[in-house]
Amino acid sequence: MKKTIRLTVGNVETSGAEAIVNAANRHLKTGRGVCGAIYAAAGVTELETYVADHFEGCRTGRAVVTPAFGISGSKYVLHAVGPIYSEYTPLEAARLLRKAYHSIFELCYSLGVKNVGVVAISSGIYGYPVEDVANIAADEAMRTPYKGDITFYVWQDNLAVFEKAFASILTPAVPVIIDKCAVCDLPADHIDHIGLPGMGIDHPFKSSLQPVAPVSDPVDASTRKVFTMDDPAVV
Repeated sequence: MKKTIRLTVGNVETSGAEAIVNAANRHLKTGRGVCGAIYAAAGVTELETYVADHFEGCRTGRAVVTPAFGISGSKYVLHAVGPIYSEYTPLEAARLLRKAYHSIFELCYSLGVKNVGVVAISSGIYGYPVEDVANIAADEAMRTPYKGDITFYVWQDNLAVFEKAFASILTPAVPVIIDKCAVCDLPADHIDHIGLPGMGIDHPFKSSLQPVAPVSDPVDASTRKVFTMDDPAVV
């Protein structure tokens, strides 16, 4: 199976992906932003009842799976709890965010889903710098042994940040497709290449969870570049 990583501007709850990611809170309750939209689409009563019957919350850095209920086209919701940035040191926050993304892809692997819609965990009201979220998310998407299609659903304002994160780790192995949003002028036919390094381990998910150093340089949207298939690999 060939893995594809896609960046697109849109709402994950309307993606129709077999599994979609919820930026959940530790209590697994409905909330604002992505979390509130997913609960509303699934059916608040159905989803909250299922969660209450099966879980007692979820630890930061972990993820749990529930049915998608009323979310059209989706089968599972993966509720991943990222860190509240102000509650941890940058190094510990990075470790926990990496674990959350790792848990998402581990669940995808275990469930055998063909595709997953992923969001920028902790980048909203949890206050995690979006540049660092993008770097960690891109690195985990590249490293994971999960070979299904991965689509990141991001805000228009964050698209350039995620492009930069993926471009910084390019090697010619896995295509990254950047879609055109209905409200932006980004072409849809450009393809990036992201590499999947050899794991060299017995079980696909025995990889170590090393934190990524925080990114300090700001992203200049004017330097956006979309790498096409003819571009040389960047390593």
